[in-house]
Amino acid sequence: MYTWSLGKPGDGLEAYTSSDQFSDGLKILRPGETIKLKVKMKCQNVVGDTRVWFFFRATEAEYQPGSYPTDINSIPLNMRANLYYSKLPGPDQTKYWLPLHNSYDPYDQGIGTGHNFDQNSWNRGSTTHAFAKGNKLIHQKPKEDPTFSFHICGEKFEDSNRNGLYDVEVEHGIGLLLGGSWVEPGVTFVLLGPDMKTKATEYYPELSYPPPEDAHPDILQSGENGLRGSYCFNLVGAIEGKTYTFYIREETPVGRVATTATLIGPITLVASDDGPRESINNHFGNIAPKPVGGVYMPVNKLALLMPYLAFLGLISTFILIAIKSRNN
Repeated sequence: MYTWSLGKPGDGLEAYTSSDQFSDGLKILRPGETIKLKVKMKCQNVVGDTRVWFFFRATEAEYQPGSYPTDINSIPLNMRANLYYSKLPGPDQTKYWLPLHNSYDPYDQGIGTGHNFDQNSWNRGSTTHAFAKGNKLIHQKPKEDPTFSFHICGEKFEDSNRNGLYDVEVEHGIGLLLGGSWVEPGVTFVLLGPDMKTKATEYYPELSYPPPEDAHPDILQSGENGLRGSYCFNLVGAIEGKTYTFYIREETPVGRVATTATLIGPITLVASDDGPRESINNHFGNIAPKPVGGVYMPVNKLALLMPYLAFLGLISTFILIAIKSRNN
């Protein structure tokens, strides 16, 4: 987990708070201003995927209605994270310090899970997802020397709204292996050749897998790389200049209903510098059947990313979580 803070406040901030509340430790992002972060990842002999999340870190401070803070100095210094300065809706013209409602704290021990805030209040709510302002999936392929390698991956996800599209910020992956034990059973995927029935390395015998995938060629369980719901076929030994065609088949779990195709392809890769040599976003979704006579409600219905505040006096701190994948 890594955290970045903004620089010191600049000139012209009187419109967003009062100057007597300025301090060297107060970092303010004014309306219309943006932040650009450049993150450089250095891979260390790891083959597979890592997903990096960016989000606004929520404050740990708590205040009851009628006692919201008007003075920044009344809030403990280590809790002045992602606050904004504004009046509440209604006739009260008093300006208060309020928490950014779509900020998030993933490790709130006080309530047993992560928390965020209701809009225009200090009311804390528990949540474990739907917090991200952005994310990046980083791929690390096997070493290409002297032959070429291919990287084919995607995620198995719980399609809560049944629309067949993977919304990584609110829909969770299915399957996770950690420390040699399955936290949640994975779903089986098979990589096939162009005839859609022969396993890829049987159709193309020059191809093979690095450990640990070589133990079960062309067959993966979602989440076995330590990233929930993820699967990645890492093929080595491709012949330079040759074109390869693949299909991915999902073995849909018993008692689940597929909301996407259970066979993806053709996926065409070329063993050359220009490639393409990787195919990503090959996602498979499913859901439990609708209950007979009941009403289906999405389990991840959190509208945390919908309202966008005018960031008045936003005190901004960013936090990053990197979920590491398997070692080569």
